[in-house]
Amino acid sequence: MGCGYDSSANNRERISKLTDWGEKNMPTSDKDPAHADMLILLTRVSLAQMGSTCATKFGRTVNNDIGLASAIIIAHEAAHTFGLGHDGKGARCNNGEYIMSSAVSDGQNAFKWSPCSSKLIQDFLTGSGSSCLDDNPHDFIHEPTIFHNKLPGQIMNAIFQCRLQYGSQYYHVPRE
Repeated sequence: MGCGYDSSANNRERISKLTDWGEKNMPTSDKDPAHADMLILLTRVSLAQMGSTCATKFGRTVNNDIGLASAIIIAHEAAHTFGLGHDGKGARCNNGEYIMSSAVSDGQNAFKWSPCSSKLIQDFLTGSGSSCLDDNPHDFIHEPTIFHNKLPGQIMNAIFQCRLQYGSQYYHVPRE
């Protein structure tokens, strides 16, 4: 992508370079239908600019690329751009259990929002601070048409995804 940093760059430098890249390569006016509300970069570290969605030209996240499970990291970092902190800090919800844990969690709630985070996300989305997200959808979609109106697994089944993630010698074993 060419953001202009090298592997020795720290997280703040990466966010700064991503911002520079966005300002040079993306429409910066929210009135432009091609404007991105959030910039997401997959790399080997994770960091978000706290509260940056709608408060700046773009929400910004740098996300650890761990394959298909990167989606949960992107959700976590995106929530930081909405202003959410980690569960457990001044909240009733336990740290280490849900998406907004301070470290990647496992278990049955690892892919769920805690009640605390759910409320904060709803507060953000229904408040005036999220107005940049209220654009009307437009006809262009930035993905191949083969993916339009498809659910996960309809184009690439579990076996294909498993092999994509881990290599050709692996296969998917369904949970019982």
